[in-house]
Amino acid sequence: MPIDDKNPFTPTEVMDLFIADDECQKWFSEAMMAMMVIPNIEGVYYGRDVGYNVEQIEVPIDIAAISATKIREQLKIEGKL
Repeated sequence: MPIDDKNPFTPTEVMDLFIADDECQKWFSEAMMAMMVIPNIEGVYYGRDVGYNVEQIEVPIDIAAISATKIREQLKIEGKL
């Protein structure tokens, strides 16, 4: 994604923020989480039934409630953005 007011970080910068987070360090060390930069996926398209499924993954409510917009707003308040 291009950097703009809504998305002020590059993918690598976002990954670095996760890597620096103490709670995430635990997840990395216990092999509960891995990270990589992937291309921006705008959609999944197919023209015939070739065996692909497109499914939404249900995540716990506390995870679904995470808002990148709110995180960026807090970073602005803290002067980190």
